[in-house]
Order: sequence, then structure tokens, then C-alpha cells
Amino acid sequence: MQMYTLRISLVPEDPSLFEINTRIKGMEAVIKALGNHTIVHKLQEPPHSKTRYSLKVIVEHDKHGVMGGMVSKAHKLHGHDSEFNAFDIDDFPPLIWFFDVEEQVLLVERNTSVFSSANLASKCFQSITNCTEMAEAGLRAEIEPILEEGDNDFWSEYYSFEFVQRVEFELIPPNLFGETERSMKEALSDISEETNANRMKTILENTSGMLKLTSEGWIGNTIRWITKGGGSWKMWGKNGARDSLKNVTSNKSAKLTIVEGELTEAELNGYDGYELAHLLSHVRANYTYKDKDNAQS
Repeated sequence: MQMYTLRISLVPEDPSLFEINTRIKGMEAVIKALGNHTIVHKLQEPPHSKTRYSLKVIVEHDKHGVMGGMVSKAHKLHGHDSEFNAFDIDDFPPLIWFFDVEEQVLLVERNTSVFSSANLASKCFQSITNCTEMAEAGLRAEIEPILEEGDNDFWSEYYSFEFVQRVEFELIPPNLFGETERSMKEALSDISEETNANRMKTILENTSGMLKLTSEGWIGNTIRWITKGGGSWKMWGKNGARDSLKNVTSNKSAKLTIVEGELTEAELNGYDGYELAHLLSHVRANYTYKDKDNAQS
């Protein structure tokens, strides 16, 4: 089973309140938010369109630090009954979701007829989690896909263009990630504390298409940060001087976590926290925020 792999970042409404134990309180708020949305959840999205989600918790959170259940987005079904009367109802195709609390990771079954991209799955859970419980904790959940390294990653896309004109990085201030990104974490935290910003955008541009980037220093740290689920990137470039400008985004390289077998709602009903934690322990290395040395210890 292929699953979108999404990272939850906790962003304080007031960065000065983001103390050592805030991450624990924030995760408790996320758990409550997920647990309280066992019925249809309504979302108003601009421009004036309505999207309806349904979420169900099957495996409750306990000492094993995981949750799981079903989630879906409403699709309109149009048809006729046996008397040829037209009907119009909402259909909610069920998808499996898991939540690894320690890693702040959501895994959502990939079904492009429900969520055509990891970004749309992120938007669903971001809507569900940002409710009263989070507001009372003084926090907001920002959810971004974790990215693959290799094919379709930032550097493979960068080197595929002959001319790169513009790159945008959108970053989320941290509340986790390993020691390799310490300088990045400190810089973003400082900016957040000074400005109250909960997202930061940097634009690098050379209108002649001669933008030069290397994987060292700040740029390298930024890409590693985004790859772990700390933001997103966009790039504009050309394959030839006379070609039209093309753009690519980080959504193209969203990571998929492979969970062995296919789970149904009936099968998930037979799981408890221990069994689900055991299942996720086999795939956690695919999405851990921890540095390799720490992850192995």
C-alpha cells in the first residue's frame, strides 16, 4: 500500500510562548483534534468552494504513540433510482491513515481519485487539526509532504535546466529536526521570534536565467530542511534559450511510504496500539527526522 508521507510542524501564534514542553502540549492538541473529528468535517475554501471531509479514528492513541483510522473527501454522485428519479449524494471513498506521534508524521493511503496529490492530503489534515484544541494551545499545525531524494528532487530538476531564472523557498519555523540543520533551525527561530512569522519565503532570481546554486551552505541546508517536511520549493527554468519558461514544484517529489499488504477498515478494526506501532516500526526509517546516527541508536 502506497501512502503519502506528511510532516506536521507546530507553529506558535506567539513564538515567545514556544517553550520546551510546548511540543508535547501541541501533540496532545493534535491528538485531541483528530479524536474529535469522527463525523463529517466542513471546510470553506476560497474562492467560495466547499470541500467536505470525513475522518474516523479506529486505533486510539495510547502509550505506543500511534493512531489510525479512515479518512475521505466527499465526491458528488449523480444518478437515477429504479423509478428514474434523479439523485445527488455525497460519496466518501475510504482511505487508511496513520499518525506516528513522535515523528509528527501522517501517512495517508494514496488514491488519486480522492487526493490527487500529497499537497491535497496535507490540506485535508491541516483543516481538520486546526480547530479549537489547537487555538486553545496557542498553536497552528502546518503540514507539508516529506520529499524524496534522487529522481525529481530539487537538484535533479535544477541540473535538468540549461537556464534557471527563479527559485522560491517557503520555510516553516521548526520544532524538531536533527543536529545537521542546527544553524538553519536557529536562524528560522530567531526570525520567527522577532517577527511572529509562521512561514517565510525567499526568492532568488536572475532574469537572464543564469542563477547559480550549490548544495553547500545556506542553500544546501534549506533543501535538506524542505526535504524533511519543513516547507516547499518552486523553480522556473528553460532547457534552451528559445524555449518557453517552465516551472516545477516540490510536490512532484513527494515521498511515498510503502506499507506491505493492503489494509481494509475491517482489518484495521482488529489492530491495537501495539500492533500498529509494530507495523510502523518497519517503515519509520523512511521518514524519520532524526539524523542517521541518532536514528540507529
